[in-house]
Amino acid sequence: MWNTLSTEPIQDILSEDMEYVSVWVLMSIIGKEKFLYYMNRKLKTISDGQKQGKIILSSKVVTIFGFEGEDFVQLNYQMDGVSKDILIRVVVNSSLIQSIQLFPKLNEQVTIKF
Repeated sequence: MWNTLSTEPIQDILSEDMEYVSVWVLMSIIGKEKFLYYMNRKLKTISDGQKQGKIILSSKVVTIFGFEGEDFVQLNYQMDGVSKDILIRVVVNSSLIQSIQLFPKLNEQVTIKF
């Protein structure tokens, strides 16, 4: 999704009652359709910013100390000269995404997976 700036790659594997949790969103978004509506608008804004040269995104899979055996996506974005790292945790149950959780990377105890 972050590499393509499209929800299309994950639409068929989202649970109908999935939950999107982010420290940057006041309330959790519950439900596949609500999430897709929100995320498609967000990804369009990011895409528009990239086309204008205002936003730079990169992502990689990482492991976090204390969460061995669980992979996270570390998303780095640069905007207006400020660089921020976001960690994304995806919870899967019965082959469907149940939850997508975004939170800031708080420390450097992250191992990049190659």
